[in-house]
Amino acid sequence: VVARQRVGRELRDGEHVEWLPAHAGVAEALRAAGASATVLPPRSIDVADHGLARPSVVSRPPVVGAARLEKIGKNRLPGAQLVQYLPVDRAYAVRVLDDDEVVPKLFRKNPMPPSWTVVTGVPLDVFAADVDVFAGYAPDAWGDGATWPMVTALAAGAVLLVDPRHRPVFGDAAGYATPDEARATLDALTADPVAFAAQRERGDAFVRSQLDPAAFAAYVRGLAW
Repeated sequence: VVARQRVGRELRDGEHVEWLPAHAGVAEALRAAGASATVLPPRSIDVADHGLARPSVVSRPPVVGAARLEKIGKNRLPGAQLVQYLPVDRAYAVRVLDDDEVVPKLFRKNPMPPSWTVVTGVPLDVFAADVDVFAGYAPDAWGDGATWPMVTALAAGAVLLVDPRHRPVFGDAAGYATPDEARATLDALTADPVAFAAQRERGDAFVRSQLDPAAFAAYVRGLAW
């Protein structure tokens, strides 16, 4: 909708516009909406400072984290899907940063799994630095772009696991799984130290190349105005 409105203004007012799409999906939407101006190669507009170096080893049990679950029930992932992404058995330690008290609402009828820990009052980057894998799942209503928790988790050195619809944004910097694939993907990642270290390095490379504030500022300065 925003693309159509903005392109409509471009066409109506004859503005000179260069579009900087955050990912390929945005570029496609602009072209489909009739953009006649230059559509630059997609580039993330998110920035984040790289966290402290972390050893590429998996905790035992592996720590899976999630943060800032959607407060509005109709937009939130169904509880049955959330617990597919976040294991309920003791093979994993699950931590959820939940300053908005969403988790208690998910377990009104059943007790919260004993392997889960609700964390409050901690900055997102500090929280993400203490998890091995960050489950960055977002409701469909949030679209297919990166969310701040996803970006922060990568910058903090966590391995990012998200829905496949985010692949145009993260490429090989993240792992991908649908709800029914999540547990098998988690098991494979955390059982293979070499694969885990390689995935973390791909995430770090993405942070250095795509999220570094100085690199983004240099990119913007290089655009033609």
